[in-house]
Amino acid sequence: MTITDPILADSLEALSVPQQLRGPDGRVLGRYVPAIPGMSIPETGLTDAELDAIVADSDGWIPAAEVEARLNALRSSL
Repeated sequence: MTITDPILADSLEALSVPQQLRGPDGRVLGRYVPAIPGMSIPETGLTDAELDAIVADSDGWIPAAEVEARLNALRSSL
């Protein structure tokens, strides 16, 4: 969607935190998350460099088979 109203575009650009967008009747239209340089997914609160470091850290990940085994063990203990 392209914002063609310059006043609305300026208002959105000035925001620094996510906002709920509502129509004139008050119904929720969606959520606006302002662009933050260096943050592809600003909702996480992590920079792109921090996300890359997390992905690159093999110690922080558990293989899917291990997760499945843990879930199955939990289910059988109920």
